Amino acid sequence: MNKIYLCIGVLLMWSAYCYPQKDAEDKRLLDSLIKEDDFLSMLNLLGEPSSYLKVNLNIGNKLFSINNNALNAMDQNKRLIFTPSIEYFNKSGFGISVAGYVINNNNKTAFYQYAITPSYDYVSGKKIEAGISFTKFFVKDKYSTVSSPIQNDLYIYTNLKKTWLKPGIAFGYSGGTYNEINFTDTTVFQQNRMIRIQFTDTVNTRINAVSLIATVSHTFSEYGIIKSNDALSFTPQLLLNMGSSKYVVSHKTSSMLYRPYTKTTTTRIRNFQEKSVSPALKIESLGLSLDATYRIGKLIFEPQLYLDYYLPSTTEKRFSQVFCFNVGYVF
Repeated sequence: MNKIYLCIGVLLMWSAYCYPQKDAEDKRLLDSLIKEDDFLSMLNLLGEPSSYLKVNLNIGNKLFSINNNALNAMDQNKRLIFTPSIEYFNKSGFGISVAGYVINNNNKTAFYQYAITPSYDYVSGKKIEAGISFTKFFVKDKYSTVSSPIQNDLYIYTNLKKTWLKPGIAFGYSGGTYNEINFTDTTVFQQNRMIRIQFTDTVNTRINAVSLIATVSHTFSEYGIIKSNDALSFTPQLLLNMGSSKYVVSHKTSSMLYRPYTKTTTTRIRNFQEKSVSPALKIESLGLSLDATYRIGKLIFEPQLYLDYYLPSTTEKRFSQVFCFNVGYVF
């Protein structure tokens, strides 16, 4: 019994020694990081933003929108995209970024579109954070299957900051046009015999999509993981995506006589249906977003994975993934 008491006493003395030491070490490390305001404020861990210039190289399959992954999940033609970009953020909250999209299509690698995004983020508030951004896409060829059908993308968000779980809401409005050329080869019965015909159908599709997204998230943060000047933040987020979309489709064929044969349904967008009037806002999918940011010195690594499960009845696949991996350097 005396040995048991002796062991317990040793453990208590060891705990009393070690835990204050660990707390003191953590405080020293955090104090040293806080001295570099730009380091933590870029991760939005201090609540006091700083100005910075950042160059990025992003690899992923995000094409329709920079911020709205519920919209990106609708893309049925996901490809690997390389996106170099440069962005500037001012501590007042205003920012701007310019990006180019490099895609390999039919063994040809080139820039197929560009984007410019002015934005404003309010992150210094004690209770809420909010932001707005507008992306203008410049598409080189609207007939290309690798160009985005979205040319204008508005995104607004707001989150509560005080609670451990941060509830939020986001609104998106996106619009654009894209064209397809379908070549049809078929036979018809005419003048008592079968005739083979070949013709083309030029399809113009105008899109307007509204998104309303309810979110809940939490950010985990660690400092001094490998070196004293590094930090890691990880944010899992659950999303309930509601949406309303309108598609207006027009056809122009090489032979109006055979136009009924050319009206093929586009496979570019998930659950596409031609609608001349916007349907009511409805629940469309559940999403899980996993975002991480690791910074060491002026180098930043940002992996992101978004998983989307489509809820309404459909004959198409319900599950889709959007991913990207960004490497940035801060000046």
